[in-house]
Amino acid sequence: MAKSRLAKDEGSDAFLVDEPDGNDKEPPSAQHSMNSSFQQAVNDKKLMNSRPGCSVGVYLVRSDGQSCYREQVTDGVFRHSHPSTQQLLIMWQEAPRTILVLKKLGIALLAQCVEVVEMLVKEGMEGSKVLVEPQVYEEISEAVATGQVDGEMLKSIHILSPSSQVDLIMCLGGDGVILHASSLFQGPCPPLLGFNLGSMGFLAPHTFTGMKKSVEEAMMLSAPNEDEKYQRNLAPCDGVPITLRMRLYCEIWTNGTRKEDTEGFHILNELVIDRGPSSFLSMIECYELTLNNELRLLTKVQADGLIVSTATGSTAYSVSAGGSMVHPSVPAILVTPICPHSLSFRPVVLPDSAVILLRVPEDARSTAWVCFDGKSRQEVKRGDGVMIQMSQYPMPTINWGDQMSEFVGSLVRCLNWNDREEQKPLTDVGPLNAMFQKVTF
Repeated sequence: MAKSRLAKDEGSDAFLVDEPDGNDKEPPSAQHSMNSSFQQAVNDKKLMNSRPGCSVGVYLVRSDGQSCYREQVTDGVFRHSHPSTQQLLIMWQEAPRTILVLKKLGIALLAQCVEVVEMLVKEGMEGSKVLVEPQVYEEISEAVATGQVDGEMLKSIHILSPSSQVDLIMCLGGDGVILHASSLFQGPCPPLLGFNLGSMGFLAPHTFTGMKKSVEEAMMLSAPNEDEKYQRNLAPCDGVPITLRMRLYCEIWTNGTRKEDTEGFHILNELVIDRGPSSFLSMIECYELTLNNELRLLTKVQADGLIVSTATGSTAYSVSAGGSMVHPSVPAILVTPICPHSLSFRPVVLPDSAVILLRVPEDARSTAWVCFDGKSRQEVKRGDGVMIQMSQYPMPTINWGDQMSEFVGSLVRCLNWNDREEQKPLTDVGPLNAMFQKVTF
């Protein structure tokens, strides 16, 4: 029998390595060859890790242009302590008390909305305060007047106001409802639990059939058992798994300063600047704000427009324009041209620390138009621009399983990613193919 042992080197986990026994008669299998290759890789890693670091003292300083932070370097060796995109968990100190229920426009999902409110109010979640938008309150009131809904439920529903403090958002619908939630919270955003009841549902991983279970787990009133955690690839510790989705903060600038009497926009998907109704190409200057607060020209864009998106928005308008699909945990800003008049202008992915100014030059043939997550569309005149940077307020969305499986699952479910017929095996090999199969290199 082949023995097994645990091979472990400094800074790594334990690995199971097969050791051949002298009584083994069978020839080495493919699995054995793979284990041997793996053992060789482990030995190479040991050799590589045995090399010394810098001979002189060194440490890292991280700067954002305003302040500096010192990071420790041990023995002159630069290393990552852990991946920057590990699974995040929310640990509630107490169950959320104020819950905002958002739904898709119209009365199509009114029954589901009422079901959610009744569950929050009646089924063991006493003390919870349920908020809805004014138009949803009117829809429920009309249903009460016609006898479709119990009138007592209206006493437990409150109308959302600008001063409302929300602990948890529940979205019933598709991605549009989640984008609407982002527009409501132009600042700190509470965790969001999305149920897929819309057309696409790329950002809503929870099904309404398991609504009660999802709500209880999101509020930490119950937890999945060990088998469920294994099947959903969740962390072994208790907590609510989330994806911290980066947002962008955008401001309209005129004459080199922020436009007066306007507020910035915290957007979840993308900013789009385009030529609008003009028949001319957009002329857009793209600048980077350096650490010295100086503008450095990156490029001049001649295209139908330009998309600046988050990783979350990479699977929306950006991917339709040829941009890459990026996992929402990747801290990145995507710049994707719309029909550029240049064969060499390819989409680029910038770090989240980038601060970008998109400006319409004075000699442009026409003005441009800009919109933020599909809303607040307005004209950008010659000499004006839009400043874009990472928002300090992300949107935490609650996951059903691990964030990697959910992302790939959404690509397959919503976009039919890599959906094609597989090549058939060569069951009927002709004489020519048989001859080539015998040739070895």
